[in-house]
Amino acid sequence: FNFLSNYVGVKILIQSRVGRCLSAVEGAMYASIQYLRCGLPVVSTSRKGGRDVFFEDDYALIVEDNSEAVSSGVAEMLSRDIPPEVIRQRVIEKMNQHRQTFIDLLQELFDRHDSNQQAAEVWLQIFKHKMGLEYLPLDVGAKQIKELREQY
Repeated sequence: FNFLSNYVGVKILIQSRVGRCLSAVEGAMYASIQYLRCGLPVVSTSRKGGRDVFFEDDYALIVEDNSEAVSSGVAEMLSRDIPPEVIRQRVIEKMNQHRQTFIDLLQELFDRHDSNQQAAEVWLQIFKHKMGLEYLPLDVGAKQIKELREQY
C-alpha cells in the first residue's frame, strides 16, 4: 500500500503531523519513508533494522522505548516546526544518492562483462519496488501533499 498514491492515506498522515516508528525490530520499515516523503518529522524508538537510513537529526528523533519519551519526542518535533518541503527535499536527495549507488554498482557489473549497456538507461526497466508497486517518480504527490498540509 503506497500512501503517496492514495489521497486518503496522505490526508491521514498529514493530520498526524509527526510520524512514529515504535517497533523494536523491523527491517526497512516502509512507513518511515512514507512519513518523510509526506514531509513529516519522525520520532523513533531504538531499533534493529534499516529505517534510520534516511533520518537526519533535524527531522528525526530517536527516543527511549516508553510512552513518556515518545510523547516528549513528538512534542519536541512539533515545536521545531520544520517546513515539510525541507524534510521532503532532503529525503529525496538522500534517496537519489542511494539509488545512484545501485546504478553505479550495476554499471560496474556491466563494464566488467563488457556489455556496452548504460545502467542509468535501463534502471527504470529493471527497478522493482519492494512493495510490489510500479516505480513512481519521487515528485509524484508533492503538490497534493502541499495542498493538504495547508488545510491542517
